[in-house]
Amino acid sequence: MNSSDGNARLQTLANILRLEQRKDFHDEAVIGGLDAFLQRWGDDLGSSAILPARYAEMSVAQRRRWAEDTLTRIGSERSAPPAPQSTSSVKEQTSRQPVAASGRSTAPAPKSIAQDKPAQPKSRRVPPRKASDGRKTAAKATPVRLNDDVAQLSSVNSRTKSRLKVLGIETVEDLVFHFPHRHDDFTSIRTISQLVPGETQTVVAEIGKCRKQDAGA
Repeated sequence: MNSSDGNARLQTLANILRLEQRKDFHDEAVIGGLDAFLQRWGDDLGSSAILPARYAEMSVAQRRRWAEDTLTRIGSERSAPPAPQSTSSVKEQTSRQPVAASGRSTAPAPKSIAQDKPAQPKSRRVPPRKASDGRKTAAKATPVRLNDDVAQLSSVNSRTKSRLKVLGIETVEDLVFHFPHRHDDFTSIRTISQLVPGETQTVVAEIGKCRKQDAGA
């Protein structure tokens, strides 16, 4: 497993678990459920993908406890200091440096950069030219961070921001990790005898006769 890929998967898992916390652990953060995600990337996630039971079968309290423990473990693994360099590696690097008979390094001393580099003439600052049609030059785009307000995006106005807030989206990170939690498949066609009350279904039938009837008649 590539360490960079593993760290990326751990960060993705941490973001998913934070989204699960905001959704009260209803297993709606990932399409297909969290079990499918853990099964797909189990090799990269290592011990973080181990659950006491399937996530879909766990209670809300069990999901919350496992998510908190996993987030704590991921944070400690990402903040761990790098392993110290072994003594043998230091000795090997030292032995490669050529040494003169007197014990001093034979590497040539670096030349003075100030002496070798010719003096360059000072460049005169030229003011930017105005557009020929009189319009102002476009301002340089500012990079957007995940914790910035979603209104920092150029495509989000005040009306769009209020609509996103209803969905619980207030930052750029909320928008990035807002995954679809429902999928309606209208390609599965049923007959009238196969219809189930209370479900959204697609049916093809031929209407032979219809009439208007008032409610309660």
